[in-house]
Formats: sequence, structure tokens, C-alpha cells
Amino acid sequence: MKVKNIIIFLCFLASVVIVWQFSLPLWDSVEFQKSANNSLKQEVDKMEELVNKLKELTLVYEQKQADAERLEKFLPTGENSAGILNSVEIMGAQAGIIVDSVDWAKKSEDGQAQESAATAISAGAARAGNKILSVNISAAGTYEGLKNFIINLENNLRLTEIKQIKLTPKGEGGANIFDFDISAEMCYQ
Repeated sequence: MKVKNIIIFLCFLASVVIVWQFSLPLWDSVEFQKSANNSLKQEVDKMEELVNKLKELTLVYEQKQADAERLEKFLPTGENSAGILNSVEIMGAQAGIIVDSVDWAKKSEDGQAQESAATAISAGAARAGNKILSVNISAAGTYEGLKNFIINLENNLRLTEIKQIKLTPKGEGGANIFDFDISAEMCYQ
């Protein structure tokens, strides 16, 4: 009976050792998987946080994009002579006047005219230090049309300062038609 108990004990001990030998690597594998799973969860959380930040930044960018476009209209990059000509023609038509000519000249920071162009579209890159474009507009119309044109010019999105207005009666007698010359300065980047 003693031998039987010893054999049972040895079998039990052998089974414990066998189970220990096979279950220990499985247990280590489970522990490794848990730690890998936790690190992957942390990475996923970081990625989700980055995606949320990216969404927020995209939203802010889209909101700021509209402001940037408005700022570009307010203070454009370069002189944009075609835009000036187009907007002056539209404002003149809205005010009920006839725009005869539009002349402009770049001005340096000290206010001296550097380059001049007639009504045709002038090409030329803005030089460093050039921030002001001197614009001379010759037009004809009624006094009311002139007032409306000046209001349109002052309310235009592009930063404009009217420097001088010269008014000359046109026609004879009681005609309410005038020729006028407007000198203004428009800013650009």
C-alpha cells in the first residue's frame, strides 16, 4: 500500500509538473497578449484623439478660410489692376455714371509714383515696399450719380481712400451733367 501511495503521489507530482510546464508558457502568452492588448488600446486611444483634433482643426480651418478670402478682397496680394478696373466699372454702372478712364500708378512707401499705366490692364509684380496704388478715375454723370459712386467706392471691400475730387460742369444752361476726376489710393499687400 505504501508503494501504491508513492506511485499515486509520483503520478500526481508528475501531472503537476507536466501541467506546470505546459500551462506556464500559456500563462506567459496570455500575460503578453494582455500587455500587447493594453498598449494597442493606448495607441488606438491616441489615434482617436488625433483624429478628433484633426476634425477640430479642419473645422477651424474652414471657418478661417472664409475670413482669409474676405481679407484677400480687402487687402489683395498684388495690385490686381483687372479687379480694380472691373469693380470701378460695376460701381459706376450701379451709381448711374459713365466711367471714361481709369489710370493708376504704384506708389512707394514715401508716396512717390513709380510706375504708371493707362486704362489697359497693367501687368507687373508688386515690388517689396509697394503698398499703395494711386488711382485716377475720370467719369461723367449727374451730381447724384457722383454721390452714389463715391459712396460705392468708400463702401467697397478693397481698402480705398479718396484724396481729391475735381468737378467740372458739362454742357450749357441748366444741364445737370458733370465731368469729374477722382483721385484715390488703394492698398495692397
